[in-house]
Amino acid sequence: MISKGKGKKPVFTVPLKDYTFLDGTPALLKCELDTTPDTDVCWFKNGRLLPDNNEFAQKFDGKEAVLDILEVFPEDAGNYVCEAENDDGITKTSCVVKIIASGGSDLFSGKSALYLKVFCLGFCHRSHLFFVSTSINMMVFLFSR
Repeated sequence: MISKGKGKKPVFTVPLKDYTFLDGTPALLKCELDTTPDTDVCWFKNGRLLPDNNEFAQKFDGKEAVLDILEVFPEDAGNYVCEAENDDGITKTSCVVKIIASGGSDLFSGKSALYLKVFCLGFCHRSHLFFVSTSINMMVFLFSR
C-alpha cells in the first residue's frame, strides 16, 4: 500500500487546556502541533464547525493553532476541539471553556464588576486599578489613590 502523504500524522505537542474567561473579554485558545506543511486545521464548538470570521478568527502558522474570540459571552461556554488533518491522518485536542458572568458574583458587583472587566488590560489609569495576576481560582488587584 502506498501512502499519499509524507508519512507524518499530525501530533499535538501542546494540547488545549481548559479555560475560564470573564464575560465580555477577548479569549485565545492555543495549541501547538508537529506536522507537515500540507496540514489543515479547523475548530469545533460542541461538535459544530466554527466559521473563520471576525468573531472566531482562526490562525495556523504551521506550528501553532489559535482560535481568537473577539468577545466571549455565556453562550460561548462549551467544549472546543481543534482538529488537524493531513493525508496521513487526523488528530484532535479538546478543552472546556467556562464563562464567568461579570454581574453574577456577590464579591464583584456594581462598580467593582466594571473594574474587574478591565483585568485583561493589565492597567487602567482612570480607576487606578493595577492588575497583578490571575488564575482560575483567584484574581489579585491593587487599588491605589
